[in-house]
Amino acid sequence: MTASSRKCAVFTAALAVGFILVGAKAQNPVGSLGAGTLGSLILPNNGVTKHEGSWDRRGGNADMRGVNPGETITLMDVKGAGIVRRFWVTIAPRATENIHRQAILRMYWDGETKPSVESPIGDFFGVGFGKQVDYQSLPLNQTSGGYNCYWPMPFHKSARWTLTNLSKSRIDAFYYNIDYTAYDKLPADTRLFHAQWRRENPTTPDKNYTILEATG
Repeated sequence: MTASSRKCAVFTAALAVGFILVGAKAQNPVGSLGAGTLGSLILPNNGVTKHEGSWDRRGGNADMRGVNPGETITLMDVKGAGIVRRFWVTIAPRATENIHRQAILRMYWDGETKPSVESPIGDFFGVGFGKQVDYQSLPLNQTSGGYNCYWPMPFHKSARWTLTNLSKSRIDAFYYNIDYTAYDKLPADTRLFHAQWRRENPTTPDKNYTILEATG
C-alpha cells in the first residue's frame, strides 16, 4: 500500500467514525432538554397536575376512609378531561383475604351508568385470591402491603370511581391516592381504559367459558 493509499484509508475510517458519532449524538444528544428517562419532567406541559385521595378533610392526620360492610364510598368524582397517571392503595386489616376479593372497585368514564372497570380491589392490582404477594411489573405492583397502578386512564368529560365493601368485615382504613393530569380537551380518538373481572365456580362441563364479550 502506498503512502497516499494509507492516508486515504485512514481518512475514510475517520470519516466513518465521525458519521457514527454524529448520528449517535443526533439520536440522543448529551445534555439536551428532555433527554433520559426522567428528562421530559422539565419540559412544559399543557395539563394541570391534580390529586384525589383519602386525606383527612378535618385537617388532621387520619388520612384514610373506613368502609362498613355493604357501604359504598366515592373515591373520585371530577368533571372535565384528564388522564389518571397513578393509583395507590393500602388497606387495613391487610391479612383479611375476603376484603381484597370482596371490596369492589368501579370506574365510570364520561357519565356512564355502567362501569368500564368493575373488579375486586386485589384482582385489579394483579393480586389474586385475596392473598397479598409482593411482585413488580411495569403497569402494576404490590410491595409491603401497598398497591400501585400506572396504567394511563383517560377521560373526556368526567371520571367517577367508587368502592363497595361486599364483605362481612369492616375495612378499618382504606388509604388511596389518585394522581391525574387535567386538560382542556383530549384528542377525540383517545381510547378509554376497561377492565372486567369474571368468575364461574364451578365451571360447567362441556360449555365454553366466556373470558371477554365486547363490541366496538
